[in-house]
Amino acid sequence: MDASNSDALVFFGATGDLAFKQIFPALRALVQRHGLDIPIIGVAFDNWTLDQLKALSRDSLLQTDQTPARGSSLQPAHRQPPH
Repeated sequence: MDASNSDALVFFGATGDLAFKQIFPALRALVQRHGLDIPIIGVAFDNWTLDQLKALSRDSLLQTDQTPARGSSLQPAHRQPPH
């Protein structure tokens, strides 16, 4: 990323079903096909930890692509909201 570039992609509802089913897979496609190289910021009301959000996005990508890239370290996690 160029230091003079101030762009970022911000999306709301990062812990919701739309993000799980559509946004995370679309972001992966943008990165893979078009080299998206800007910060991506997910906003949500839920009080989730970063690890929980990473698990959610990992599960989303695994569910939408049953054949992760060779050498991928993605492993399924349980999708459970915090208590």
